[in-house]
Amino acid sequence: MLKSSSIALIANMNNLSKDDSFSFYINQPSRVENGSMAIKIASLADSSKTYTQTMKNINLESSARQVNMGFSYRKDFLKI
Repeated sequence: MLKSSSIALIANMNNLSKDDSFSFYINQPSRVENGSMAIKIASLADSSKTYTQTMKNINLESSARQVNMGFSYRKDFLKI
């Protein structure tokens, strides 16, 4: 079972000083909270054209948390 999460918050303010807007955002992209997967890895074939396969379990849990944030300001100069 794989468990993931993400979150986002956006705030907009309009008409701070006539015909403008200010936006602020903060988000965390989707990340794996818990989970693993198994992959089958084949070896190189030997001289008799046989090969072996090995199962490998991979932990998908994130070791860090990415957080993005930013802001924007827009002003319509044509309406001055």
